[in-house]
Amino acid sequence: MGEVRWTDDRVDDAMEAIWREIMPMTEVREKVIRFEGKLDRTTELVEGLSAQLQDRETKREKELEDQGKERRTARRWAAGSGLTALGIILTAIGLLADKA
Repeated sequence: MGEVRWTDDRVDDAMEAIWREIMPMTEVREKVIRFEGKLDRTTELVEGLSAQLQDRETKREKELEDQGKERRTARRWAAGSGLTALGIILTAIGLLADKA
């Protein structure tokens, strides 16, 4: 190789070649940064949705528990009403049997 001077086109050509190789890497870096931002937002959305789903599941479990209590109470009232009616009928039969 001969002597290299600053005015030599070979240096400019080499720098231009290096620059052409570096520029796509810069674009990839920028795309990765944008992707990371989108991923962060997506993660926040997923976490928010997960919390909402958990809240709804908790609410649904409480509703099911309350409905179960209401059904048990309704069955107790029905059984109590049936026993009361049976007692009244038996008392009426007993009173009618004494008069006969």
